[in-house]
Amino acid sequence: MSIGGKAASDSMWWQRWKGVVEDEVRVAVRTGMDAVERGTKLEDLVADCNEQPAQFATPWVKVHGRTMYEWSLYLRSTQD
Repeated sequence: MSIGGKAASDSMWWQRWKGVVEDEVRVAVRTGMDAVERGTKLEDLVADCNEQPAQFATPWVKVHGRTMYEWSLYLRSTQD
């Protein structure tokens, strides 16, 4: 292989690698943005629920197996 051929080959490899990395970064950024959005929505829902005085009057009401109090404890533990 000539020197010019190696340079062209390296350039092609670089372009492919750059494309793969850019795609992975886009996916990671999108995933992070989605997680932040979901977290914000969840935070709003929990704030709404904390403002409801009946949350302690109905401990049998559960969402995904947890009461509102259990959810608030869980969310506080994940923020540390």
